[in-house]
Amino acid sequence: MSRRLIRGFIAAALLAGVLAGVIAALAVPTHSRVTAPPPRISVLPPLKPKPDSGLVVLQVQKGSARIELTAPDPRGGPPFAIRAFRAVMRAPSPVHGPPRPGRLLGHDLCAQLGRIYRGRFGWIDAGNRFRPARFSYVGAPIECGERWRDKRNDPELTRTTLITNPLLANAQPTESVVWGIAGSLLRGVSLQVDGVSTQPVKISKRGAFLAFADPSGPSKVTGNFGYAGRPPKTLTLDPARPLPVSPPLNRYEHGIVLDSEQLEARAPDPTGELPWGIEASRSTKGGYCPWDIGRVVGSRVGRIDYSLDTFTDSGVLPCLSKIGFTRKMPVQWNMTEGASDPDLEVGSDPDLGRVALRTLPGRTVMSGLVSPDVREITIQTPRDVRTIVPSPRAHAFIVVYDGSFPAGNTDLRVTFSDGSHTVQHLGNLGF
Repeated sequence: MSRRLIRGFIAAALLAGVLAGVIAALAVPTHSRVTAPPPRISVLPPLKPKPDSGLVVLQVQKGSARIELTAPDPRGGPPFAIRAFRAVMRAPSPVHGPPRPGRLLGHDLCAQLGRIYRGRFGWIDAGNRFRPARFSYVGAPIECGERWRDKRNDPELTRTTLITNPLLANAQPTESVVWGIAGSLLRGVSLQVDGVSTQPVKISKRGAFLAFADPSGPSKVTGNFGYAGRPPKTLTLDPARPLPVSPPLNRYEHGIVLDSEQLEARAPDPTGELPWGIEASRSTKGGYCPWDIGRVVGSRVGRIDYSLDTFTDSGVLPCLSKIGFTRKMPVQWNMTEGASDPDLEVGSDPDLGRVALRTLPGRTVMSGLVSPDVREITIQTPRDVRTIVPSPRAHAFIVVYDGSFPAGNTDLRVTFSDGSHTVQHLGNLGF
């Protein structure tokens, strides 16, 4: 065979190989159709109330507990559910000595929000951990109507916002559930979130209801409840109020302009966890009203339940008169020990994060408002010296310290926009 023929056969073979490779590449898909499996859910034992927690004891009436309704999780997880039961409410057992039933306080109708996983009612936290829930005030969000009578009590209306891991500084809200219970006389309920009606709300025989709201903002929720044998009822749930209220709303405004709330200032947490913040609203008397301090989740300020990984808006403080700033007293301040308050940091681990960064246990938070002509504040404490600039709108500030100030004096050195100064001597704060 000639060399020309051999080279022809080799060229033809190479061309055939290339074509076969192209055909194979076209035949094999470049993107896999396999979807990622859902996150694995681990199961943990139920939470138990601490003996010294001071929680009211709920004694469930036999045969009264049942799952009232379920709703699919919009994010694809196990369904949400409401469990209702009647309970005898008793005072907490004594801290010292053997536990014994306390004084009778009333007969309640209670409802718990939870999830159904493998046929059990419980709660799933941000770490995808399921805990079966007991009939108590811990382990799942709960609302109880005190001394419940169907013909007399107002509906129990609340909102529960789930968040991502609250031990990280960038935690965000994921789901917001509006839910409650209104009694067996309830015939229908309609919910509006910031004036927009939600989907039709399913109700149970004992009047339990559940709907989903936008988790990204502190929405105002209005519930209209229709009854058989009693007048209808309207309740409004607003972040500025700790509890739902009935119209007229002007008795509950605390001197603020509705819908004017805004995150004003934030401060990092000493252990690198969620930052702290302060909101403010415009006042009907002029100026601004500060809200209670709390942790910042997204653009909202509130309290965290670290055992459930849920968030509650902090609420506005009473502000019924205009704040009178003077040249000698240009700062209205407040100082609290946040981490020592069990209602502020429910379920938190005081040693988590502190060990790695060698910080002191607890938090001391200073916050407040200053006069509009204040340019900056220098805070000198027994721990250190910090200079901060107040927020441009409400002129608010917040600083957070680890530990406390058992001794020493604290001073505020205020610099005005014209460059002049004044000093407020706060003395020994005794923290």
